Order: sequence, then structure tokens, then C-alpha cells
Amino acid sequence: METPTTPNSKNSSVNYTYQEESPNITHNDIPSSPPMSVLNQLMKHQQARSTKLMKPFSSSSSPPNSESDDLSPSRPNKGRGKYYHHPVESSRSQNFNLRNKHDKIRQVRNQHRHDKLMISREKINDQQFKRDINDQYEKEYEHVTDGLDIDRLIEDEQENTDTQVWLQHYEEEAEEREWEEDADLIDMIQSLEIEDKTMS
Repeated sequence: METPTTPNSKNSSVNYTYQEESPNITHNDIPSSPPMSVLNQLMKHQQARSTKLMKPFSSSSSPPNSESDDLSPSRPNKGRGKYYHHPVESSRSQNFNLRNKHDKIRQVRNQHRHDKLMISREKINDQQFKRDINDQYEKEYEHVTDGLDIDRLIEDEQENTDTQVWLQHYEEEAEEREWEEDADLIDMIQSLEIEDKTMS
């Protein structure tokens, strides 16, 4: 009996065996002089059975990398996606980490730029505030002085102060002299009273 072949076997010499029940042949079915083709088929069948019993794995083994394995729907591709799963995930995680790192650096730079801008604005506001205060003081000064010579006023004030100091010193000296005169007058009166008592 001929060995069955697949369409994609490409004249492969591999025998795909399968279990086949031996035909129930009786003496009545076999003619007295069987033809040679029937004898040849029986001999081939017996040889196939003996080969299967002696070497059960030889006939069932298939050559590696055969096209029938690639086209067979019952055999899954074991190596598909096995060695490339982790590298792909690793590259994705690396890209994700790099993206997070770049986002963090960009966020820090933006925050630093914002802080510098706020500090510059505060400095400008402080300077403007100082200028506004100085302008206000100058306006009040001009309003109070009303065209007066402040230097002359300061000199006059200094002269008045010196005069006040001289007058205070003079008054103190006059008061001391007055006290001395009063003391001398008291002494003279007491001496006259003593003389009057002695004479009487």
C-alpha cells in the first residue's frame, strides 16, 4: 500500500505513517493464484508494520524546518514572540523614563524662569515705589517752602539758637549776682543789729 503524502511535501522522502487495521482476509477471498500486485501490496504492508513495531519513532519523526510544520495549523509557533517580548517592553519603559526625565527638566526650567521673572518684577516694582515716594516728598517740600531759601532759613535758625544760648547764660549770671547782693545785704543788716545791741 502506498504511503500518503501531503501537497506541500515536495517529494519528501519522509513517510507519514498512521495506524491501519489489517484487512480481514479469509481463504475464500484469496484466489488460488493471486496476482503479483496483491502479493507486492501485502509484502509492503507487512514490512511497514514490522518497521513500525521495531522502530516506532523513526517513522513518526519529521525533519526540522519542514514546510509542512510551517503550514500545519495544529502546531503552534513556539518561538513566536518569545525572545522579543522583554526587549520591546524594556525599550518602551526606557522611552517612558526618558520622556518623564525630559518633562521634569522642562518643568524645573520653566519654574526657574518664572521665579526669575517674578524677582525682576518685584525689583522693578520696588524701584518704581521708591521713585514715587521721592517724587511725593519733593512735591510736599515745594509746597511747604513755596519759593523760600531753605539755606537762609537754616542760618537764621542757627543764629537764633546762638542768641538764645547767650541770653540764657546772661540770665544765669544775673541771677547769681542778685543772690550774692542779697547775701551781702543780709550780712550788713545782721552786723548793724549786733552793734545796736552792744551799744545799748
